[in-house]
Amino acid sequence: MTEKELNEIYGSGKIIPAEAARESHVQSINTQRITMEMNTKFHTPEELNTLFSELTGKTVTDISIFPPFYTDYGRNITVGHNVFLNSGVCMQDQGGITIGDGTLIGHHVVLATLNHNPDPARRGELYGSPITIGKNVWIGANATILSGVTIGDGAIVAAGAVVTKDVGARTVVGGVPAKVIKILREYDHEKENAEAGAAAGQAGAADIPGGDDVVAKQIACEMLLRGQPVDYVHAATGISKKVLEELKEQIAD
Repeated sequence: MTEKELNEIYGSGKIIPAEAARESHVQSINTQRITMEMNTKFHTPEELNTLFSELTGKTVTDISIFPPFYTDYGRNITVGHNVFLNSGVCMQDQGGITIGDGTLIGHHVVLATLNHNPDPARRGELYGSPITIGKNVWIGANATILSGVTIGDGAIVAAGAVVTKDVGARTVVGGVPAKVIKILREYDHEKENAEAGAAAGQAGAADIPGGDDVVAKQIACEMLLRGQPVDYVHAATGISKKVLEELKEQIAD
């Protein structure tokens, strides 16, 4: 069984056959060798990038790692540019972990892509589902991200959160299980968005932007958190009722 075939099996969401489990155990021995090297000796940032590249089988040159770093497989990790991994990060990556550019992952964060069968008689069976983390995400210390979760660009996961469902872009979540806290606003340095808003004002646009507008979503989220009804929030922000119902469901979960 090739490494590609093995990775595809783990990321399929189906029962992982015994043959695949045995193959991954062979790789895990090599993974232990590399992580022991990373975690028990001093290495320069360049040396850590080289070891991480050997571990994952994918070349990286500009990620920052504060050891110790833990993984039990390694070959199903894909990391973008300028990613920061603080000490104690643990990646159970058999199901596949992808991390976008500029993402920050705090102390002792766990990314777990495997589940066991809930049937006690079949508890040893494993299922893998990928975790996908977008660009410029910030995951706080001691957070846990569970299998199958996608986290959108620019999102924040609060320290200690347990994320069981997808997180939208520029969304802040926290708690156990994690719930939506707010939507992040657009910042002043994002020139294109500011210019677009100014142009709309000059054109005489009277309505508050709806749809996917981040500022409107932030206002809507705060109104829903205060218990305002969907119809009222829709009238105030211009965001569609469908989007508001989805946002309300995320908040209530």
